[in-house]
Amino acid sequence: MKLNIDYAALQAKGNEGAQRTALFNSLKAALLYAPIMLACMSPAEVAKASLNPMSRIAGVEDGKGLDDARVKAFLQSDRAAPVVGAKWATPGDNPVLQQVTGSVVQFFQDNVRDMDLGYQVLFDDVPGLLGSNQDHFELINASMGFTWSQQKPGGIIKPRREITEAKVSVPYLSYVEGFSLLDEWLQFSKYYHVEEAVNEFVSTYYDQKASRHYGLITGQGAGINVAFATDAATTFNKAVAGILRKCQAKGYALGSNPQVDILVSPENVGYVLAFLDATRGSPMIAFGTQKQPIAFSVRNVIVTTKVPANNANYYVVLPGRKNKRADWKPLTVESKREPAASAEDWYGKGQYNAIVGDADQIARVALA
Repeated sequence: MKLNIDYAALQAKGNEGAQRTALFNSLKAALLYAPIMLACMSPAEVAKASLNPMSRIAGVEDGKGLDDARVKAFLQSDRAAPVVGAKWATPGDNPVLQQVTGSVVQFFQDNVRDMDLGYQVLFDDVPGLLGSNQDHFELINASMGFTWSQQKPGGIIKPRREITEAKVSVPYLSYVEGFSLLDEWLQFSKYYHVEEAVNEFVSTYYDQKASRHYGLITGQGAGINVAFATDAATTFNKAVAGILRKCQAKGYALGSNPQVDILVSPENVGYVLAFLDATRGSPMIAFGTQKQPIAFSVRNVIVTTKVPANNANYYVVLPGRKNKRADWKPLTVESKREPAASAEDWYGKGQYNAIVGDADQIARVALA
């Protein structure tokens, strides 16, 4: 991950104290680039921009990019306060604001391909918790038992008031880490050590956040397993049909062709892309490689190392609905001088959580 710190400008500051102050201010600003980027774009845009182009489905457009205007609009909106600590209500020609917008756009261009952000589209985001005083969100499984009976002329509608309701409370979880920037790195201009430490600090935070979200999908029990049937395309159709049958009475507004996402390891993505070419009229159908054409729409193929290499399955996910995620605090840092160690100690914290509220939205599909 690249934070684009101007280390040459730091050396020009002259004395070590001035360099230290400038460096720490630059680092704290740079650590906001990722949260600002994620706040400026929709989860679908971010995920699409981060996906491997080779794994995209033909006909699906790329996500929109990020430009100065979108970052500036965000920084000047009320939504900026929970992320950056304040609303940047400044004129358009303000050099500080222009510097931030350019840096965030550059961060997007340099890093979005390296960040594992595909999980975001598998979960609906619970809004309003970032920077709020709410320490949890509730997943409500409510059923009114609607049957929509036919009304006779003059007939009376009897409203249903008995609600079967079960709540699951999902609290915030805090994740923390710390590191030290040694005085010798500044004294002898070893800025590359600083860059390596900070880049690893940021990269591992987002990598482990992705791992915890994907783990909610891959960690489901054997009840979501779908056995191989005839060929890959037939098995995929069977998996999606099974999800539809299980979820048909749950109020998800499912038609006969909902969009699903596929989650797969790098080792098996070729297998998935191959059978997804089995469309009506394709050579794979004409020459009998696959017995059935693909019958359902795939929105994203999400490739991640968070699915183990020895996992002889891929996952079909009906996204959103009862799959929920929330952020309470973006990655933030505090620092303090530690004279005993001749170092500056940095402490990072982020708060988030997620839940798979309905395992019926997921199918673990056998490769053979």
